[in-house]
Amino acid sequence: MNQNREFDDEIINSNEYSELEEREWFEERFFHSDEFNRYVEIELHKKDSFESSEEKTNQASKNRKSTKNNTTRNKLKIAHSVKMVAITVTTMMSAIVITLTHKHIYHWTVKQHSTCLQEGIEICICEECQKIAETRTLPLSDHTSTEWIVIEESTCIHSGKNALICTTCQTILDEKEIDLSSHITDNWTIKVEPTCTTDGYQEMICLVCNQVLDTQMLSSSHDEIIVPGKDATCTQSGLTDGIKCSKCDEIIKAQEVIPAQHKAEVLAAQQPTCTQAGLSEGSMCSICGEILQVQQVIPASHTPQIIQAVPATCLNTGFSEGSQCSICGQILVPQTVVQGSHTPVVIPAITKTCTTEGLTEGSQCSTCGDILVAQTPIRPSHNEIKVSGYAATCEKSGLTDGTICIDCNTVIVAQTEIAAAGHQTIIVEGKNPTCIADGYTASSICSTCNITLRAAEIIPADNSIGSNYHTWVPDESIETHVTYICTTCGATK
Repeated sequence: MNQNREFDDEIINSNEYSELEEREWFEERFFHSDEFNRYVEIELHKKDSFESSEEKTNQASKNRKSTKNNTTRNKLKIAHSVKMVAITVTTMMSAIVITLTHKHIYHWTVKQHSTCLQEGIEICICEECQKIAETRTLPLSDHTSTEWIVIEESTCIHSGKNALICTTCQTILDEKEIDLSSHITDNWTIKVEPTCTTDGYQEMICLVCNQVLDTQMLSSSHDEIIVPGKDATCTQSGLTDGIKCSKCDEIIKAQEVIPAQHKAEVLAAQQPTCTQAGLSEGSMCSICGEILQVQQVIPASHTPQIIQAVPATCLNTGFSEGSQCSICGQILVPQTVVQGSHTPVVIPAITKTCTTEGLTEGSQCSTCGDILVAQTPIRPSHNEIKVSGYAATCEKSGLTDGTICIDCNTVIVAQTEIAAAGHQTIIVEGKNPTCIADGYTASSICSTCNITLRAAEIIPADNSIGSNYHTWVPDESIETHVTYICTTCGATK
């Protein structure tokens, strides 16, 4: 028995087909191919492939009778998509074959994108079987460019060029000029060498255009050499070193006479004691023995040693610093009694902020902890500055002045928007055309910003006979018939 049926549901009730009763689906298999008609074949096998024809007939009869007793019927379940719209059911002795006919669903897709050199390709293709129904070309795309490239370097005498080049076909899309570059220089070139008495000069010259960019004077100068001097002795004078020019022999620094002088040798000093005098340091000539600096007598004196002070406290007295001779022990500066007092130390101030309280500097005794100068609170406050606004124009809004804190950036007075004032329109009257002169329509401008709001349009002159721009009057010089003449251009009709 063959039956063909088209349906959209996912379930076929097997009660409509007696051949399908008491059968199970053993397997559902979908086979795909690249051909034009994709097919899906589902084989339905019997539970017992060795049943006889008679047994199948009896079983089918029993199944038909049990329909009224609500016997459970198998349902044929086919997992199909909306793309499978036609199903053919074929009943055979040993199997049921169901063939699903494929319906094409086409869409356009780009197979090859266009460039500025080659057209692209777009195909209309079935998304199931990949059949190509139609092919069409895509127009050439725009040029692609990324950045400007220097194609000609600029110098100090010739401008260079930048070009915007298509990265695909290398076509130059745009060019722009590069400004003249700076001069290229090397070392100074000496034009005139200086001498002992005359100045010279040197120039800085551009290596490209040979332009003199700077000139520097070279001062005249001597070629100095040392004129050796000689040492003085106890009885004979000497000379200092001098300087003269090796080229022109001019004396640049004259030699000076060094008077005769002794060679001093130190006579060691003798330290005084508490009871014996000493001698200061002296000197004598080591060559001739003459006393150059006489030693002076240093009277006897003590060697003072510090007696450490005893600091006073808040409650106890102390002693000042004293001294005594470290050699003989004699008291040189007696210690005095120092009355007790507090020892103040600073309590650092705490700087206020915009939101937290501060404190002034105070002090307390470092010994007993008593507060000597109490700290006082400093209220928090903002450090305000003005944020200037700007006026509105005809088309752009403005802002009012505001206030912010420069320490914490808190907005104290917010700026508010000032609406745009809008244009103040002034109408400029138009002028009617004539048969020989153009006219123009009315226009308008803003009296505040002078922007043209509506531009005047030219009304062209018309000197044709049928034009309404003529000024016709009767021509009384012709009596045979009525003739009109234009008082503007002289035309007649």
